[in-house]
Amino acid sequence: MFSRVPRPFGSHPKDEASRCYTDRAPFQLEPACQNGLSVNHQSNTLLSKDLVLVGGGHSHVTVIKRFGMKPVPGVRLTLVCRDVHTPYSGMLPGFIAGHYDYDDAHIDLVPLARFAGARFIHDEVTGIDLDRRVLRFRSRPDLAYDVLSINTGSTPSLDVPGAAEHVVPVKPINNFLSRWTGLVERVLALHRAPRIGVVGAGAGGVELTLAAQFSLRKRLRLMGSVVEPEFHLFGIDPAVLPTHNARVQSKFERILSERGVSVHTSSEVSEVTESGLRLRGGGWHGLDEVLWVTSASAPSWPHACGLDADEKGFIRVRATLQTLARPEVFAAGDVAAFADHPREKAGVFAVRQGPPLEANLRRVLLGRQPRPFRPQSRFLSLVSTGDRYAVASRSFWALEGNWVWRWKDWIDRRFMDKYNKLPDMEGEPAGQTPAASATASESPAMRCAGCGSKVGSAVLERALSRIRPVARSDVIAGLDQPDDAAVVRIPSGKVVVQSVDFFRAIVDDPYLFGKIAANHCLGDIFAMGAEAQTALAIAALPLASDDKTEEMLVQLLLGAQEIFSDAGAALVGGHTSEGAEMALGFTVTGLAEQDGILRKQGLQTGDKLILTKPLGTGVLFAAEMRGKAKGRWIAAALDSMTQPNRRAAEILKEHGAAACTDVTGFGLIGHLMEMTAASGVEVELSLSAVPLLDGACEPAKAGILSSLHPQNLRSEQGIREAAKQRRRTEYPLLFDPQTAGGLLAGIPPRSADACLAELRQAGYSRAAIVGEVRGGSVHAATILLSD
Repeated sequence: MFSRVPRPFGSHPKDEASRCYTDRAPFQLEPACQNGLSVNHQSNTLLSKDLVLVGGGHSHVTVIKRFGMKPVPGVRLTLVCRDVHTPYSGMLPGFIAGHYDYDDAHIDLVPLARFAGARFIHDEVTGIDLDRRVLRFRSRPDLAYDVLSINTGSTPSLDVPGAAEHVVPVKPINNFLSRWTGLVERVLALHRAPRIGVVGAGAGGVELTLAAQFSLRKRLRLMGSVVEPEFHLFGIDPAVLPTHNARVQSKFERILSERGVSVHTSSEVSEVTESGLRLRGGGWHGLDEVLWVTSASAPSWPHACGLDADEKGFIRVRATLQTLARPEVFAAGDVAAFADHPREKAGVFAVRQGPPLEANLRRVLLGRQPRPFRPQSRFLSLVSTGDRYAVASRSFWALEGNWVWRWKDWIDRRFMDKYNKLPDMEGEPAGQTPAASATASESPAMRCAGCGSKVGSAVLERALSRIRPVARSDVIAGLDQPDDAAVVRIPSGKVVVQSVDFFRAIVDDPYLFGKIAANHCLGDIFAMGAEAQTALAIAALPLASDDKTEEMLVQLLLGAQEIFSDAGAALVGGHTSEGAEMALGFTVTGLAEQDGILRKQGLQTGDKLILTKPLGTGVLFAAEMRGKAKGRWIAAALDSMTQPNRRAAEILKEHGAAACTDVTGFGLIGHLMEMTAASGVEVELSLSAVPLLDGACEPAKAGILSSLHPQNLRSEQGIREAAKQRRRTEYPLLFDPQTAGGLLAGIPPRSADACLAELRQAGYSRAAIVGEVRGGSVHAATILLSD
């Protein structure tokens, strides 16, 4: 069924003498690239180690890009983050003030991971099994690692009574942006002068106060309001910006006074309520909103899992950035605390830790000694004042002016451009083994074909022991009783509905790919009105050591099993082979009453055409392969692709669908033409009514289309008056091949609105009525395309 012969791990170079890096020591890398493109092409290198980065902080984006420029043979790089866009803290005040848009102030992790040839896993880590070296997640199976780095940032310290319920915390920053939007909406709905409190008078609190004031004043003026927002800044120390010199403190005391901000120093908050806050000693301040910018703490899970941490939960690290008791686990950024060189939490330290972190991860992976790193003790701070003005602070001196803001803006944009303006990439398939030329000791023996390319029985047995397929009474022999073939009973009065699909990985996360492939393969079964009964898998896996092969196979099957379980289908067997890249498919068997089968034929005059999912997966992933798709577009597309069609099919059938198909490789027009030809009818399709995935029009407008698009475009001959619509941006998406697309069905007009409402209530939020059946066909072109 699923196999492979054990293979040797790569040899390790001898240890080198230890050297000490300071933050000023250059970390030079020779770029392993051609024509400005990252070299991450398929090779025969044996995948033997997994480097996993948890969190998309400043240090990790540096690691990702440098690994992209110079990969380590046999090492797979994986980035795990709960957000696809990571915010840059240095530009947050400018974003709040309105000087930057969302993309200016965020690093898009999806194209960055693509550039580096890294897997990107969009989920949240909830724990670590340090002994087994696996990560635990909120919504997916465990993931194994060989070397781990944690850069998750900090969380708010909300230990003051009422703070957790009534404040808007700034940390973590990625969550703050949505909370800020909610705050703005509430404030603008007051119809009076809002009272805003900011707790924390360090650089972050002062910057946020002035940026929020600038933003709210501007928004209120645009509404025609003459009210002035009232701001209060609370700090526990005797002066604002307590870690800065007296000149800087004096400048900001003047600026805050000029802007009308009430400053309350030596003021400790003891309680927060819905209507304000109370100070220790009895002072009360009525407030509509409270922003919380106090010192933060670390997430609880690293310490709970056994990593050594300080009193606030920050992971204690050595000068090499390795944790104290686990040399295979690194930490950097705000979540880390230097045991020998304590430093305050500041973005500059996280940025500076990137190069030494990357170098030491590389050295540990190659079996060499990591080098110690000594963080700087003094650094330049450029603190903005809401408008395009800033104060420079370092040591004992201070400077201010518009030119300081322009300087800060130049530094920030240059930093962001390094990660957001990546070289153009040729489209490369996902799921490749790590790149680079292997040494002779790293290259496996010549690979056999035929049955010699199967996964070995021991690996297969271990992998299948971790899968729990659906138990069905009509499965006589399946995975639980291994035999040469599955044996399945066909219930009396039922007919068998069968379909098969197989394709290369559209994503390099095997668990997610397993879900997508299973969902796609079930589409034909549901489109025909059948229930899913069984599935046989066929998988191609890239070259890897036995433990990595086992893990890949398990992740693929766990993802698929999640979808099959929802459908009530049993995974009963399959076959595996080595391949140039990861690929997966299933032969799916369904059962149906013979007179209850839905076919492509059967459309009736007056039927409303309902499409259950938006279009655009083809163009979006064509753009993603070139690093031209935004991470949030891809995340939304993946959500659509992993949404099962089972419930949609049931709803369509309940509302009288007489003809149905799934919209997949041939695009909407290709599949609709099959329906009109089989039914002998013409249809009117409303281009403006066709739902599209977010961002799908952008690559299409730029001429980035699927490689199958030219062939699908041949079905344009079935459209009447196509020339009138050809200039529309949405037009190419009618021919876009869909992976795990939605269902297209004809619904009687009396039931269409109720059907659509039920689909949306069931979670198919983008379902739409896209056209109508007009009558018998009298033209060769059976689709009339309208606005």
